[in-house]
Order: sequence, then structure tokens, then C-alpha cells
Amino acid sequence: MSYIEYAIDSVLVVMYLTNTYLILKKISLYNEEDDEKRIKKMIRDYVISSEFRNMISQAINDTQLTKDFQAMKLTLCTRIEELKNTKICNNGSS
Repeated sequence: MSYIEYAIDSVLVVMYLTNTYLILKKISLYNEEDDEKRIKKMIRDYVISSEFRNMISQAINDTQLTKDFQAMKLTLCTRIEELKNTKICNNGSS
């Protein structure tokens, strides 16, 4: 085998290895994108779920600010005559 043939074979091997590396890198990138899409879908599905909504509603209803607001609303609705028949005091119904 001459030097020229050896050099050409070496270049071809390097090109083959580079091509193989790039293909493996693309496969890895696609797998990462698939994982990211799958995780985003799982999060989106969880946020849409009724379990998540119930948990958020319960957290909001259990806050001290909400409890204080409900106490103030009850006090105002029982002591101020003009407020007794409003939507606020009748839980939104007229």
C-alpha cells in the first residue's frame, strides 16, 4: 500500500467516524427533545387536571387572607342593612 492510498484511507476513516459521531449526536438531540416534549405534556396534563384545580382552590381557601376576607364580609353583610341583599352577601346570586 502506497503512502497516497494510506492517506486517502485515513481521510475516509476520519470522515466515517465524524459522520457516525454527528448521527449519534442527532439521535441524542432528538431523544432530549422527545423527553422535553413528554415532560411538558405531563406538566400541561397535570395543570389541566381537576386534582390540581382542587389543590389550588383548597390552598386559596385555606389562606389567612381569605379567612379574614370572609370574616369581614360576614360582619359587613350582617351589620349593614344596604348590603344584605347584594350579590356579595348572597354569594353571587341576586
